[in-house]
Amino acid sequence: MPTKEVTIAIETDGVVDPGFPIIRKYAYEQEMAFNFDETNQENIGVDDLRILPGSDLFGNMITGAFITGDQQFHCRFESTAVSQTSNGYIQVNANGFVLALGANLLQEETAVLYMNTAAATNQIKGLLIGDAWYAD
Repeated sequence: MPTKEVTIAIETDGVVDPGFPIIRKYAYEQEMAFNFDETNQENIGVDDLRILPGSDLFGNMITGAFITGDQQFHCRFESTAVSQTSNGYIQVNANGFVLALGANLLQEETAVLYMNTAAATNQIKGLLIGDAWYAD
């Protein structure tokens, strides 16, 4: 079973903050890396959300996500299960990112939706993992 290890280190003026670094290792069954350029969507609105390529192929569970862009974008995790559908967007500023690990982001028919809100072409990249669990 493949594993991913993530280390989060937060420092203030070169000194590691108390409680860091945090190191987690996850075993997983599915993964999908992505890296693509998205052109600006003019006059964007709620109906202009697009499915992150491949995110709808995970079947029943996305348990980890890392998504970043070099321009501002919005993303939303969505499922056909009413209790799992997010009505809100996460606005991610240029060079910011969304990271979720050890989570049940989506169940049943799932998709990660996004829209490029920047005036320029946006390079969107990241990684999705499915059916993952904490591994010592």
